[in-house]
Amino acid sequence: MTTQEERLSAVEQAQVRVDEAISDLNHHVTMMIGIVQRQEWDIREMKGSLRAIDGRLNSLESRLY
Repeated sequence: MTTQEERLSAVEQAQVRVDEAISDLNHHVTMMIGIVQRQEWDIREMKGSLRAIDGRLNSLESRLY
């Protein structure tokens, strides 16, 4: 049977591993937020470009007919 000291030591070690896992998770979430924000900006730029292309195509179409 384990002593109270051994059990406390095991809990403390487990807490260290949990803290490390949370820190690692926070790091990865922060990186993902940055990636998503950049993709959001890129998508907005692409949508603006597509609107401009659509306007130019509509103008060209109207001249052709």
